[in-house]
Amino acid sequence: MMISENMTREQKIDLLKLCDAKTASQTETALQKMTFSAIQEEILVAILNGVQTVIGCGANQSGKSTLGGVLFAVLTTGIIPDSIKQRVTAPLRPRGDYLSLALDFTSSYAISQQKVFSLLPPRMLNHFSKEYRIATTQTGSTVMFKSVDSGWEKIQGFIFDGVWVDEEPKDVMIWKETSMRTIARSGFRMMTFSPLQGL
Repeated sequence: MMISENMTREQKIDLLKLCDAKTASQTETALQKMTFSAIQEEILVAILNGVQTVIGCGANQSGKSTLGGVLFAVLTTGIIPDSIKQRVTAPLRPRGDYLSLALDFTSSYAISQQKVFSLLPPRMLNHFSKEYRIATTQTGSTVMFKSVDSGWEKIQGFIFDGVWVDEEPKDVMIWKETSMRTIARSGFRMMTFSPLQGL
């Protein structure tokens, strides 16, 4: 579809509306239509079926952060991608409180938050507090976006159904504190990272 000089203003507006509708439709179904690499699929299915601790280690640009985005989009909406739906045997409860931790504010905003929001159907996002960096979905779920560089103390007192740590924190107290934050609800912890510092 192209806009030409011969079109009236109304025709151009109608064409742009049609393009916007097509884009919105694709965004609404992006999560449901996703497919995964074999390792991404195994990790997603494991967590959705109740595994409590998963560490996803891989090269740069291998889809580790996408994995976190997919997981949080699934858990906060209840929408399971068609490609893994038959392998998810545990009941999915699309209502929970989740924490996304990245190394710094920039990574949290530009990577983790964008991965989640790019897969969350727009109709499912109820509210996003820029001040507290908490997204609330139509199911009542929340995702809090924090950064490791603000310190492990910033997550004390919270209770989460699941935590995703994107990239390996230098301070081991972060990983220990995520355990404390998920105990009350028997929640999961997932870390995705490239082993830049060795294993």
